Amino acid sequence: MIRYLLAVCLSLVAISVSAQSTRIKSETVETIPSRGEHTQTFIFICVDKPRATLLLFPGNKGAFGIFPNGSAQFDMFFVFRARKLLAEQGFNVMVLDAPSEWGARGIWEKQRSPEFAAHNAAAIAYARKQADVPVILMGGSVGAIAAAGVATQLKDNGADALILLSPWMPPKDKWPIPSFVFSSDFAISSWPDLAAIKGPILLIHHLDDNCNFSLPDYVPSMVKALSAARTPDVIGLRGGAVPSGNPCYPSGLNNFTGMELEIAELVGNWIRKSLGLGT
Repeated sequence: MIRYLLAVCLSLVAISVSAQSTRIKSETVETIPSRGEHTQTFIFICVDKPRATLLLFPGNKGAFGIFPNGSAQFDMFFVFRARKLLAEQGFNVMVLDAPSEWGARGIWEKQRSPEFAAHNAAAIAYARKQADVPVILMGGSVGAIAAAGVATQLKDNGADALILLSPWMPPKDKWPIPSFVFSSDFAISSWPDLAAIKGPILLIHHLDDNCNFSLPDYVPSMVKALSAARTPDVIGLRGGAVPSGNPCYPSGLNNFTGMELEIAELVGNWIRKSLGLGT
């Protein structure tokens, strides 16, 4: 595994992985007031002596369909599969469903709206009330758009770091679907407000990803755009389960099937190092 910083003539730097394990105290489903009469539901995993809290955003339309027992209608996305492994790295974890304002319709094209930011401001406030530790936004695929959107909207009142997994990152002029289906304005690399993102940024992608929205060829332009805030760390990986079906679906390489533990450990080490949380 190599950590490399692209688009700025940087050297290759090895990143080590070491297992950390923390006891999970509880896993509950919580619903909190978030914007007006609307609410935000999430799975909350609490650990002993958390070092940080991760807010996890799923892919697709952002609606898991979380049930009261902690299961979900759509549980195939990476952040759902890896939630407990991430918690065992020493972090409280919140897996966010779509706010009640949109429900099962999801958050398509809401990711950069003030309304979506308000819902997530409430989630961040909840996280900080539970533990006075750094808060990190982490999203996969379309969920990366949600995480980045919150990071640009909330700015100083938001999170302490941002992690993007196989983000949808085509340059605007290479957006692969018609704008009337899903606007090319949501191509992260073309956003004018990326400089507002605070804290360290990590981008993880699969070097063999063949989803038209997260191709490795798009990484340099994405890194250049994010560098308006700060140069992100970039980790390119190979391996995992044999992909099947649509390359942009959860069974594709951009959802890292079979790599859950590896990525949880990478994320844990990166957070501890980047935020100075010790080993």
